[in-house]
Amino acid sequence: MPKQFLSIHEDRTLFQYCLTGLAGNSSFLPPDIICSQDHRFVVQDQIQAISVGVGNIVLEPMGRNTGPAVAIGALLAAEQDPDTVVAVLPSDTLVGDPRALHKALQEAATAAQSGTIAVLGVKPDRPETGFGYIELEEPLDDRGECYAVRSFVEKPNLEVAKRLLKTGRHLWNCGIFVFSAKQAIDAFETLAPNLIEQARKSLFSGSRSAGLVTLNESEMAKTPSVSFDNAVLERHSNLAVSELQTTWNDLGSWQSVASISETDVQGNTTIGDVISIDVSSSYLRSEGPVLAALGLKNILVVATEDSVLVTDINHTQKVRDLVSLMSKENRTEHLVARTAYRPWGHYKELDRGPGFRVKLVHVKPDGALSLQRHHHRSEHWVIVSGVAKVTRGEDVFELRQDESTFIPKMTKHRLENPSKEPLNLIEVQTGPILEESDIERFSDVYGRIG
Repeated sequence: MPKQFLSIHEDRTLFQYCLTGLAGNSSFLPPDIICSQDHRFVVQDQIQAISVGVGNIVLEPMGRNTGPAVAIGALLAAEQDPDTVVAVLPSDTLVGDPRALHKALQEAATAAQSGTIAVLGVKPDRPETGFGYIELEEPLDDRGECYAVRSFVEKPNLEVAKRLLKTGRHLWNCGIFVFSAKQAIDAFETLAPNLIEQARKSLFSGSRSAGLVTLNESEMAKTPSVSFDNAVLERHSNLAVSELQTTWNDLGSWQSVASISETDVQGNTTIGDVISIDVSSSYLRSEGPVLAALGLKNILVVATEDSVLVTDINHTQKVRDLVSLMSKENRTEHLVARTAYRPWGHYKELDRGPGFRVKLVHVKPDGALSLQRHHHRSEHWVIVSGVAKVTRGEDVFELRQDESTFIPKMTKHRLENPSKEPLNLIEVQTGPILEESDIERFSDVYGRIG
C-alpha cells in the first residue's frame, strides 16, 4: 500500500489530507486525480470517506514517473482552456497550514500567467539529505513573492546539505508545480517531444466513462519513464520559485514521521499497544501485537502484522537497504501485506501452512465478489457478522451470523453483501495451490474478467 493511502499521521491518509487542504477555496476547480489502475477503488473509497468533489480520475495502466502524469494533466486541462493555470501536487506529503499553501499557489499562479513555470519551495530548518534543493536568484518583482531559479541540487550528502543550509539562498523542492496548460505543453514539445506525443496518444486512444479516464496500455508502455524535474524543469529557461511559508514534510522516512509526532515528557512517541520502562527519545508503534520496550534511547520500533523494524532513529533513511536485502533473499513481506484491498472490501490473512490458508474477509455494503471458481482449492465460509448472499453452483441462498457453507473446488460461486451493514466472515481454504492466481472469473461488477 503506497504511503499516501496510509493513516501515518492522525486519522486521515496523506491523500485525504491533500484533498481536504484544497477544499473550501473557490479559486480552485475540483482536482483531477492521476493514479495507478490498481488503486482505482482505494482512491474512490478514500474520496467518498471525506465527501470532497473531484474532477476526472485518470487511471495509469503502469507507472511512468511524474513526467507523463504531468503531461496528461496539462493535456486534460487544455481541453477546457489552454490558458488554465494548473497546479500539480504530490499526494504523499504533509503541508502544515492549508492557508499558506493557498497563498503560495496564488503567488505562483500570478507568475505562471506571465509565462513562467513556477515551483514551490520551503525554507530548510536542518541539513536534510533526503530532499532536493533549489538555489534562488533575485526576486522577480518588487514584492519579493517569487524568485528566479539559479540551479537545482539533487539530494546532497550531509556535508553539502550543511553548506546549502548556511547560504540562506536554498529552499527544499516540494515537488509542487504551477503553470498554464499551454506553457507546460509547449515546454514538453520543446524539451521532451517523444514524451508528450506518447502521453497524447495514451490519453486520446484510451477510454472515458463517468469521470474515469483510462489510458491506453500499449501507448503508455511506449512512453518514456522520467520525472517532470528531469524532463522539463531542470532544462527550462523561464522558472520561478514561490516560498511555501509553513511546515512541510514528505514523510519519506520513519524519522520524518517521528519528527511531527507528539511526544511525552521522556521524548517518546507511543502509538498502539505499547508498554515501556526506561525509554527516552524513541518512537514506538504497534499495529497489532503488544510492543514491550526496556532501556532504549533514540530507537525506532515499528511492529506491523507481519514484520518488525528496529533501528537507531537516525538510520531510518537506510530502510531501503533492508528492502533490497529482503528482495535478494526472495522474501515477500515487502511486496505483499497481510491485508489486501479489493474493490468490494478487503481481506486479512490470519494463518497459513501446508495445504491450508485462513482469511478474515470484509465485504462492504452492497459489495460483490466476482462469479468465479478455483481449480485447486476448496473453501469453507463461516459468517461472523452481517448477511451474506451466496451463489454456489445453481443454488442461491443467504447466510447469517454463525452459519456456514462449503464451496468445493471447480464449483462456480459468488459472495455478495446485500445489506447496508458490513459483512465479515472467516474463510478457510484447503488444497495444493492457495494463491490468488487460482481464480477464474466469469462475471464481475468491477470489470475484472479472466
